[in-house]
Amino acid sequence: MALSRKLGAGMRHELHGGPGKPRLAVVTCRESCAHEVYHLQHLAADLDDRASAVGPNAEIPEQLPGVPLTRFTQTGTSSLIQRDRSRDYGPSTVELCWDVPFDETTATALVAHTLRLIAL
Repeated sequence: MALSRKLGAGMRHELHGGPGKPRLAVVTCRESCAHEVYHLQHLAADLDDRASAVGPNAEIPEQLPGVPLTRFTQTGTSSLIQRDRSRDYGPSTVELCWDVPFDETTATALVAHTLRLIAL
């Protein structure tokens, strides 16, 4: 479940596992927003499906192999996805502030989310 609102030129999306469930993350699109509702639903489901036990801490690469126009930055409890461009959108920066631990499950959800976005 995602609650979205306009934020200047971008958008802010709060992700919840469902009604009455705690918030999982806040996704802030600083420029153009390429998120379709299903992108946010998939990310929320990936985070909500995680086991209650926290896994090992995770690190993400600066870039995924074969994806030259997209970069990651991880700082504490937030991640940045920076895209130079896509077929339908200009450059964008997406910040994900995690309310769940950034472990291997969260890192996998981040990479899956990014792959869904770069398909645009």
